[in-house]
Parts: sequence; C-alpha cells; structure tokens
Amino acid sequence: MSIILRLLQYITKNGEGVYTVGNKIHLVYKGNIALEILRLDQAGSLRKGVNLRLLEILIGKGLLLLHGTSHSQHRMVLKPFFQKTQNNQSLQAIVQHHIQEIPSTGTLIFPTWSDELFMKLIGETLFESHLPHGFEPLAKKTLSLATKAILAGVTGFSWGLQSKLQDLVNEWKLLIQPMIVSNQFDIGIIGAMKSAGFSEDEIISEVITSIMAGHETTSSSFSWIVMLLEKYKHVKELIRLEAPVILSGGNSSIIKNTIKEGLRLYPPAWIYYRSPLTSIHIGQHTFRKNDIILISPYLIHRHDWEEPQKFRPSRWSEHIDPSSFIPFSRGARVCIGQAIAMRHIEVALSVFYNEIEVVSSSRCKTNVGVVLRPAFNIEYRRANHG
Repeated sequence: MSIILRLLQYITKNGEGVYTVGNKIHLVYKGNIALEILRLDQAGSLRKGVNLRLLEILIGKGLLLLHGTSHSQHRMVLKPFFQKTQNNQSLQAIVQHHIQEIPSTGTLIFPTWSDELFMKLIGETLFESHLPHGFEPLAKKTLSLATKAILAGVTGFSWGLQSKLQDLVNEWKLLIQPMIVSNQFDIGIIGAMKSAGFSEDEIISEVITSIMAGHETTSSSFSWIVMLLEKYKHVKELIRLEAPVILSGGNSSIIKNTIKEGLRLYPPAWIYYRSPLTSIHIGQHTFRKNDIILISPYLIHRHDWEEPQKFRPSRWSEHIDPSSFIPFSRGARVCIGQAIAMRHIEVALSVFYNEIEVVSSSRCKTNVGVVLRPAFNIEYRRANHG
C-alpha cells in the first residue's frame, strides 16, 4: 500500500466521518455523509471542487466536466451504448484471442496486459469495431498528464502543462478525426453523436472520456481482483469452478460478489471532489461556499464494514448498507458505464481463469493517481483441459 493511502487511513481511523484541514478542505470517509453530499450534487447545489481549467483543454466538452443541460443532453445520447445488452460470445472471443496472442508459458505484466485487453473490449462495446492502432500508448500518456492537471488545480502549480495538454489533444485528434468521417464507426457512439448534432470538438472530448473512463478504470479493477485471487487461493478455485457458468451465458453470484468485493477494497476512482455553491449543513458538519469536499470511496469502503480490510466475497450474501458502497458514485453523476464495467470484468475473469493457470505472482505496488492502479507480474501457463 502507498504511503499516501496509509496516511489517509491513519488520520481517519477515528472520528465522525469528516477530517478537515485548515477549515477549507474536508475529507469525507463515512458513507452516510457522502450520500447526503451526493444528493445535494444531484439537486445542483455543488460543482466540481477543484480548478479543472487544464483538464478542460483535454475533455472540456465531455461528460465528465459538463454541467446542467449540456451534461443531461450528452448523457442521454451516450447512455444506451453503456447500458445495452452485451453479446457474451463476442466478448469471450476478444478475451480468448487476447490470451491466444501470448506464449503458452511466460510472464504477464499487470495492468499493461489487461489495459490492452480492455481497450479491445471497449472498442467492441462502444464503437462496434476494433479501435485503430495507437490508442493504448496515448491512453497511458493521457492518464499521467490528467493526474498532473488535477494536482495543478489543487496546488496552483501547472508545471508547463498547458502546452503538453494541447499537444496531447492534437495527438488524439489525429486518431479520432478519421473515425468521425469514416462510415465504419457510424453504428457506435460516434454515429449517435453525429446524428445528435454534436460538434467535432464535442465528439473528440467524448471519445477521449469514454476510452479513458471505459478501459483504464475497468482494467485496474480487473487487475486488483486478479491480485486478490492470487492471495486468496480458495476464492480463486471458486472462480475457476464457476467460470463455465458465465461462459455458457449464465449468471454466477459467486463471481459477481467477488467483483464487488474487489471494487470495495480497491475502487479505481478512489477519490473525487465537490464544492458547495452555498453553505450547506449535514448533521454537525458545515461546508461553506467554495470549500473543497473530498469524497473517498476507498476510505468509506474501509470504515463502514465489519472486518473492512479482509477480502471476503461471502459478505455480499448478507444485508449491505447501500451508503457503504459507492465505487461508481451516486446521483446525477453516477458512472454511466458501471453495467458494462461489471460485465467486462465478469467475462474477462471467467475466460482468464478458464484458460490460464497462475504459477506465481510478484509483490504488488500501488500507484496513486486519478485512478488507483496496481503493478505486479504473474508467471503463468496455459490451462490443460485435456
């Protein structure tokens, strides 16, 4: 675990659910308080809580940063693609082909290997086509610069990011503009946005947002779950036994509960920001206009639970307090892609543990940025089904 996460867990170990720094910054680590804040967010009483001027260069006309009517209109156009029924066989085929591309034995680097996989899955789901070569390395560069842009909004130090972000946008345009004019992509979200009259800049912002939010976060979640399963072998064996149920088109509560437990311990969007437009009061806590409210699903998921540090998927068969689990946020800005994220991880886990035997895994390093990312290797061999 990173020093940052250890420190945050330490300073929020006890208390009433809000840790305040300098009367201006409030770290929320109790689910009931977070839900009240998110209800106010849905009512339009809050805005994004840090200066995102630099990030607007990259995705200023995308769903993540839009507000009000524009946000609602964009969400309405995009929502059907994030909630459509998935073709299970096509998703399986993508994962199987990705596995077939690797040697029969060797080393896999996570999350690099899974990033490439989930880029293919998001292409199939949202764009109804294979994405052109070049998206994956550009996504890695974007994640790094986006993290720096958000930090710049908090600290006020931009480190010459404006020109770097503009250059990055130009790189994205070189990949996306041919997709906009090509009929090949008209049956996916690009075609829907063109039909809805989106401008080229709006389409580019939404494609960047959809790719980044649709594959980096899901890949990270999948990787965290693989890491956990290699520590908890008895759960891994249950997943291996249940995999054929998913692969035959069925449902498995064991696999779903395992995914939820992974998201509880390692929510990829581990912290997000809000700021009140007017002073608000929640219980004994007061948040003044323009204060910064940091809501941390990572901390909430490790406070509001019995034995919160333990990986125990069976807990999901019990009654769960809805306020204690918010990996996809809530309210008007609830993650539009949560359904396909769950389905992609479910299929990927099932195929992976049906096709791959993990011989050993390295120690995991935690990288803290916009997304909570693991870094580890596994030694593997192809499963022998004979």
